[in-house]
Parts: sequence; structure tokens; C-alpha cells
Amino acid sequence: MSNNEMRFSNSLRQKLIKDCTPQELVAALMLQAKCDAFNPEQVLADLYRYPQLWQSFWMGTMLPLNSQPPLPLSLIMLRDLQEFWHTDTLYVLAQNQMSITPLQELGEQWNCDTVQVIDGEKAQALLGLYHDTPSIAVFWWD
Repeated sequence: MSNNEMRFSNSLRQKLIKDCTPQELVAALMLQAKCDAFNPEQVLADLYRYPQLWQSFWMGTMLPLNSQPPLPLSLIMLRDLQEFWHTDTLYVLAQNQMSITPLQELGEQWNCDTVQVIDGEKAQALLGLYHDTPSIAVFWWD
């Protein structure tokens, strides 16, 4: 871990919750995630090493993109919150289309089971954007 990454990790761990940005809160939750091959320190270190690749990121459960409500297991996190952040899927909003390939390459280093890209109309529907909608890189650990 580089000095820059170490500083991020230490400063996030020492920051008061009320002083954190929403993105920092997501990063803090990721540090509490329990998932087989997922290494939150490595993933966060890489994301913060390459901030030019992303606009934001969120980690939660896999969205069943083709399901109608009620979404199966969509609230599974509630069941486990007392013990850990039940999560297996990282969504990264790419900075631009050129960022997707480097993000996919990072996913290979992170030992995730699946790397997907959501783009076009599906990304627009999920993000509520109409013009110049960026792609979303999706990383899933089983």
C-alpha cells in the first residue's frame, strides 16, 4: 500500500461520521463488507489511486435488472447489519467511456467473479440521466 493509499485509509478511519461525504461513507461500509474473495483495502486503494477513472462508486447487492417488484433479496442487508455489510457487487460510475477498459482490468486484479458494463439506455434508466450518460462498471464476487 502506497503512502497516499495509507493516508486515505487512516484518515477515513479517524474521521467523524458527520464530517464524511456520502462517498466516504460508502468506502467505510466497504471496509466492513464480508464476501469471499473481496479485499476492500485493495479495491479502495486502487480506486483512490485512479480517481480519474470514476465519478462515484457504490457497493451493495446485485440488482436484478430484469425483475419486477418485489425484488428478490433486495433488502438482505437489513438482515445482517448488526454483524457486517452484506454485499457482493460494486458499481462504479465511469468518468467516461475511455475509463471502462482500465476499470475492467482492475476488476481482474480484484479477483471478482464477474465484470460487466451497463451502458446506453439501461444506464440511462438506472441513473435517470438523458444526455451523455456514462457507463457503469459492475464487479461481482460470489
